[in-house]
Amino acid sequence: MAARSDTYRRLSIQAKQQSSRASDPEVRQGFADIADHWAGLAEQSDWLDRRLASSIAQQQQVAPPAPSSDQQPILHQQQELPLVPEGS
Repeated sequence: MAARSDTYRRLSIQAKQQSSRASDPEVRQGFADIADHWAGLAEQSDWLDRRLASSIAQQQQVAPPAPSSDQQPILHQQQELPLVPEGS
């Protein structure tokens, strides 16, 4: 879901902006760390989305085509053999 990773990137940008406005060095570093974590989540989300899309594509390639409605199913008839009594 691109929307999820876009949200994480937006939050990362906001944290960077907060970091640049902070006067306290510890607060500044805290916001910078948060920004890095949001950016990392965005990358992980993109990676997971790519993996999911790839997996779905592979499943669709492997699945046999559905029979069309004009095709009749193949019926197999079993031959019945007469029973032969023992000792004959």
